[in-house]
Amino acid sequence: PRVVLAGPTNAGKSTLFNALIGSERAITSSDEGTTRDLLIGLVSLDGLIYELVDTAGERAVLDSNGSGGVELAGQGAARALRERADLVLWLEPAGDSTHEAPADALVLKTQADRCEDPPAGAISALMDPQGARRTVSCLFKERLELSGSSWTQGQPVLFSARLRAEAEAALEAGSEIA
Repeated sequence: PRVVLAGPTNAGKSTLFNALIGSERAITSSDEGTTRDLLIGLVSLDGLIYELVDTAGERAVLDSNGSGGVELAGQGAARALRERADLVLWLEPAGDSTHEAPADALVLKTQADRCEDPPAGAISALMDPQGARRTVSCLFKERLELSGSSWTQGQPVLFSARLRAEAEAALEAGSEIA
């Protein structure tokens, strides 16, 4: 399944991406707008494989004639990819409710280490990456209605709704599936 990390700038998307991937693939900074491109990686959580996408954060920027054209392009690419995701994980800093999550997105409070009294379920991918992995794994399995592992010999292969639709369309079109 394709999972898109989305949310406002500096919500911890790239930090969580790195914690889930298990390496420093995404550049992180306290500067808003650091992530501009889509960063894609495969992650294994409790035996299930996910395509994870780190995206540009949402915020108001100058128009494309000003200095914000690249950031606007990154935000546009992020929004387009959210439409094709199996799950959108909308990240918001704990204690911040000023941003509205897209319909059907799963909201996760982040940066629990920066909040004096974080809400229940809030994570800190920076201070507790393993705890963040456990929490996110449970959320993914619950929301996507998955159990077990990606594949066990002799068992059916796990397909998300998106992958199933793509396979059915290819079969109807007479295409071969590799």
